[in-house]
Amino acid sequence: MAFNFFRSHIDDNTKKWNEKVEKRRAAGRLGGLAKAENSKQSQANVANAKDAKQSQANVAVNVNDNVNVNDTLSLTLSHLVESASVRESVSEREEANKVFDLQSIKEQLLSDELWKESVCMQSTLGVSFISMLPDQLDKFIAYIVSIGEERSISNISDAKRRFTYWWQNHGRKEVQDENKQVYTVPN
Repeated sequence: MAFNFFRSHIDDNTKKWNEKVEKRRAAGRLGGLAKAENSKQSQANVANAKDAKQSQANVAVNVNDNVNVNDTLSLTLSHLVESASVRESVSEREEANKVFDLQSIKEQLLSDELWKESVCMQSTLGVSFISMLPDQLDKFIAYIVSIGEERSISNISDAKRRFTYWWQNHGRKEVQDENKQVYTVPN
């Protein structure tokens, strides 16, 4: 007899629980569909960005009657973030493919005071290296051209790095050989 009294409460609670589970299942299904659609759009954007000549892929607009305002806002924001990341990756690729004029590289390097100071310290010649730097940059550029890699310098930081390695492996040896003094012993 007591169980019948509790049974109605248990049945009511079970019914409420099942309704809550069904609502959550439906909401999860909508979220999963939106996530899957978002993933497909992201893959399409990346595929379009690789082969297209335009700077960014077009963002597809999806209208869903079952989505509330907050979901629409989050989907719109996610599309904006994705299109911005696609734009950044395309601009990074364009920057990587860009080839610098060797003379402009020399001018940019000579105008960078912090880099010149760093190179002087690394040269082991100290402050006297500043006066040698324009000539050494010319020799570096001639070396890059002679090995056929003038198109391989894609940005100024790449030029700085390559000059440092060139100086350590070639430039320093040439300067040391030029500065060797030959002493002759008189008879």
